[in-house]
Amino acid sequence: MSSSQQLRKLSRAVEQSPVSVIMTDVHGTIEYVNPKFCEASGYTAEEVCGQNPRILKSGHMPPETYHELWETILAGQEWRGEFHNIKKSGEPYWELASISAIQDEAGHVTHFVAVKEDITQRKRVEGERERLIGQLQEALAKVKVLSGLLPICAWCKQVRDDKGYWKSVESFVSMHSEAQFSHAICPTCATNYFPEHANGLLDLRAEILPSA
Repeated sequence: MSSSQQLRKLSRAVEQSPVSVIMTDVHGTIEYVNPKFCEASGYTAEEVCGQNPRILKSGHMPPETYHELWETILAGQEWRGEFHNIKKSGEPYWELASISAIQDEAGHVTHFVAVKEDITQRKRVEGERERLIGQLQEALAKVKVLSGLLPICAWCKQVRDDKGYWKSVESFVSMHSEAQFSHAICPTCATNYFPEHANGLLDLRAEILPSA
């Protein structure tokens, strides 16, 4: 395959690439963009060639990101990271970028090339996942769980809390759970403590809870 054929093949590959490709000179002036870039950004090649990629900046990226980027590529190394950019329409979008230098035969940097993938949908999914995780953590923080060994008085049945105070079972459980109490009398206590009313209480209980 001749060099001209290889060049045409490479050109077609870049033109038909499913990711954005941008080439700039050493000063950052755009010299070439492929069709995918135009599709992603909304700009035509004529509109951006001669411009600087900063026309895509949203203003939401920290300055340190760009400082690190330039330090890396000027040193002849590849930089990888994410950009929060703005389309021509004003719509924000996210890109995962890989930017590196192109050197001549003498090793001098002549151009920079950026390969960028639109990850807007992925960022939306990640944001939704973080929101749901936050809601779950908030819900879990409200759940109070009882565990471990609980000292309880054998006589009055009060429970000692972790600060050494003795509290009624109702008070202790309410502090450590979402349970609410409604008071009643069990059959044994009704017979032992209210023998004169026991039968009436049990009959009333049977009417209210016939299956109990």
